[in-house]
Order: sequence, then C-alpha cells, then structure tokens
Amino acid sequence: MGTKFNYILSVTTLVLIFILINLSGVTECIYIDQETPGNNSFTGWTPEIWNQSNQSEFSSGILLYADTVSLPGSVRIQCSPDSYVFALRGDNSEDFWVYNSFSMVWTAVNNSRRPVGAGGALAYDESGDMYAFMGNNTDEFWKYNLSRDSWYNLASSPYNASFEGGSLAYDGASLIYALTNDYLSGVRFLSYEISGGIWNTLEAPSCNVSFGTLLACDGDNSVYAFPAGSETHFLKYNISAKKWNSLNATPSPAYHGAAIVYDGDRNSIYALRGNSTNFLKYDLGNDTWHNLGDTPGIVEAGASLAYDGNHNIYAFQGGSKTAFWRYNLSSDAWVGLADTPGPVSYGGSLTFVSDPEGKGGHFSGIVSSKVLDTENNGTMFNGLFRDETLEADTGINFEIRANDTIFLKNASTPAWTAVVGSSSVTPVSGRYMQWRASLTTTNFSKSPLLQEVRVYYTI
Repeated sequence: MGTKFNYILSVTTLVLIFILINLSGVTECIYIDQETPGNNSFTGWTPEIWNQSNQSEFSSGILLYADTVSLPGSVRIQCSPDSYVFALRGDNSEDFWVYNSFSMVWTAVNNSRRPVGAGGALAYDESGDMYAFMGNNTDEFWKYNLSRDSWYNLASSPYNASFEGGSLAYDGASLIYALTNDYLSGVRFLSYEISGGIWNTLEAPSCNVSFGTLLACDGDNSVYAFPAGSETHFLKYNISAKKWNSLNATPSPAYHGAAIVYDGDRNSIYALRGNSTNFLKYDLGNDTWHNLGDTPGIVEAGASLAYDGNHNIYAFQGGSKTAFWRYNLSSDAWVGLADTPGPVSYGGSLTFVSDPEGKGGHFSGIVSSKVLDTENNGTMFNGLFRDETLEADTGINFEIRANDTIFLKNASTPAWTAVVGSSSVTPVSGRYMQWRASLTTTNFSKSPLLQEVRVYYTI
C-alpha cells in the first residue's frame, strides 16, 4: 500500500494536482493541493503499479483479432486471416470443437450426429465443407458445412471404418481419399467424388494393418499411407498410374496414435509413430527419415495432426487425455496449448481451416486485460501509461473500468470509461479493475504495436 500524508494550509480556494514522473517515465508520487476558505489540505500518494508487458500477461485476458504470438512481448492486430483447428473428440462421443489459433480458445460447435469412435476421421475440402467417418465399425459418412454450422448424411462408404482402420484425406481438387479396414473386408482404398457423391473402390495397398492406416495427400499426384501395425511399411499411391509403391521403411513400426501430415513447402511428411514420444520427418526429395524433437508426452489412441501451412503443426495427445500441442517447424520445438474441453481417445481427429469467411484480414483488434484484484474497496484509478509503436494509419484507444463487486473479464458490466491521454474522462474506482485496448488500422499491411501497459492506482 502506498504512503499517504497530509498538511493543513491556510490560503484561498484552489485545487491543484501534481504528478511527479522520473526520467524513465515512472510516476513516483501524486499530489493534490485542495484549498478552501474553511479547510486547506495538501495530500500526497505513492501509487501502486499494475504492469503488463509480456505474452503470458497479455494473453491472460481476452483477445479478439489480436495477435500476441508473432511478436512475443507485443500485441498487434491479427492481420492474417482467421485460422482454426476443428476437432472430433472421439471416445464414443458426439463432441465437435473448434480452436481459434489467435485467441487460443476452444469452443464447442454443432455436435456430430452420431457418436464417433475408433476409425473416426475428418478431412477439409478447403471450400467450406468437412467430411467425416463416424467409425465404430460403421459405414456412416457425413459432411459438416461451416457457413450453416450443420451436418449432412452422405452416401455410405462401401466398407466399414473401424478399430483396424479409418482415414480420410482431401486431394486438393475434387476427391476425398479413404482407407478402411475391418475383419470381414480387410484393407480397402476408396475415393469419394465430391461433386457427384459417388464412391469408387481402388487398388488397396498390400500391407499388414492392425491399428489403422493414416493418409496424407500432396495436392498433386500422390497419396501417402502410414500403416500402423507390426510392420514398417511406408507407401505412396500414384494417382495417374493408379498404383501403390513402397518407399523407405519407417525406422520402427507405428502403433495406436500414429498420424501424418504433408508440408508442401518442405516437400515432407511429418509423423507421430504412436505409443511413444517419437516425432519423425520423411523427406520426399531424398527418401529419408529424420528424428525430430520428441512430443511433450506419449501419444496414444486418438492422437492426430493438422498442419496450418505456415510452419506450425497442431497435435492431439490422445490416450483419454486433454493435452493439445503445437510444433514449430522452424524451431523444432513443441509448446503446450489450451487443454481440450474433454478427454480425447479412439476416433479423435483434427483438421485445419484458414480464412473460412474469405475476409483476408482485420482492420481492428481488441485486447482486454484480466481483472485485477487490488484487495481494497474504493481503490482509485490514477492513470494509464503505455509503450506503443504507431505507424501512419494506425492507432490505439484505451478504456478502464472498476467495481467493488467482482466481475468476469468478459462481463458486460461495469461500463467502460474512455482513457484520454493517461486519465479517464470521469473518475473510476473499485476493488476490481480492468483495462481494454482497441487497435486500429486502415491498411492491412500495417498494425500498431502495444508493448507495455502500466496502470497506476491508490488504495
């Protein structure tokens, strides 16, 4: 708590406010000289300081089209398009979620129409529709439309997706490729014509599969298959030749939790081996496997991968756990992200969606702080100072609010009060305090940068 002192004076009516700031821009003390004919006083405060200046602190509040990731330690407008990871939880549930890669928050969306279990899979066609196997040894095949937030039942698969296999991959043009496996039919390779809604049975790969086979397309002329079982096969299907070929074998067999994604920029396949922390890269140019940084935990059934096309791979851990990670290709490093809303197991599946509404970017972003508990009713807001970088056509506006009654960081009340310069336009006081910054630009190529916020208050 700051130090407070009073002096009684005898002068004419006058109110003066002085703020002493040192050479570093830090407020050392605030003085109020209040002089009336009946009572004259001189009061001084050394204020408390609430400082926020790093990624963790800025991200502890609410971010709306505000980016704390690309320049750690700063907040900028999310000038890139919205990007999301959509997910089926599996585990015989209907749960369907979406993760916003900028706000870093999971949200429940319209649940699948059937419980998703072993053999469940998800693929996005880059045009607003996702395709899904429900697994659980069924032939059910569904479509989810983003704009309508609705599921549609499609023509059933000729074969069941089950514990032994269920995988989907979009070819980048007009087809969804699928691998299925069950006790009766064995391994089957299919294509689904999106425009006509027709299934075609293709030549199946020759391999022994016990725990499913994972697919990835390169968007050109190849489909890659990563069988999980007792063998180390890695296969490529030539679309034009309609033929499978064996590639360099994996360093060790894949198991439950195996997953793969394709990266066109590096012409590589990235793979989780399953039932381990092994994470691998297959270089298509020279037909070689490379060990990468281990995952933060052992991946198990329900693990899945999704690539954002911009150096980041997202991953479920699976194994009835809620862990969700991101791997950066440039730094070869994993980081933990917000846990999923529920445990992920058999049938868990991820797919990445960028700019679903075709916006291209945003002209504004908002960062709201967490709610500070000053631990004293009637705490007075004294001033807000910030470090910022403003280019032409950009700006940052601040607001403050406080109340003696606790409120959530996303609550509609108490009302916000504008901050002009460093002061609120009307007095603000309360035990619980929160600030909000609105970042604006008129040019997608430019964004203001907010590096630090310092709120001064007296108890």
